[in-house]
Amino acid sequence: MSLPLALTLGEPAGIGPDITLAVWQRRDELALPPFYLLADPDFLARRAQQLGLDVPLCVVEPDAAAKTFATALPVVALAERVTAGLVAAERDDRPVDQPVAGAVDVRGGDDDGLAVTAVPSHRP
Repeated sequence: MSLPLALTLGEPAGIGPDITLAVWQRRDELALPPFYLLADPDFLARRAQQLGLDVPLCVVEPDAAAKTFATALPVVALAERVTAGLVAAERDDRPVDQPVAGAVDVRGGDDDGLAVTAVPSHRP
């Protein structure tokens, strides 16, 4: 089995969290491979509620993400809380995905690969 795709939150004031929540809801229709989100689970729960989306979240370690994907959006929790509506420049000039740099094991060669990508984010 391939490893799941790891997504970083990107800019919380951007559309990335909205896209991620909506796409997870359509995972079967779109035949998506498993993925997990490196994010603040409380922020995601609030955003899903604001959007009126029924997206169950499950805080996991990366190795449990694929098993969880069918029934809940797997979230690997960030140590830092995220505030919606504040772009990076208003916080401290760091995009939210910077704290996860180096936190994900990316394998090369013949191993099942794991990719890390940021969902759309604000870059001043």
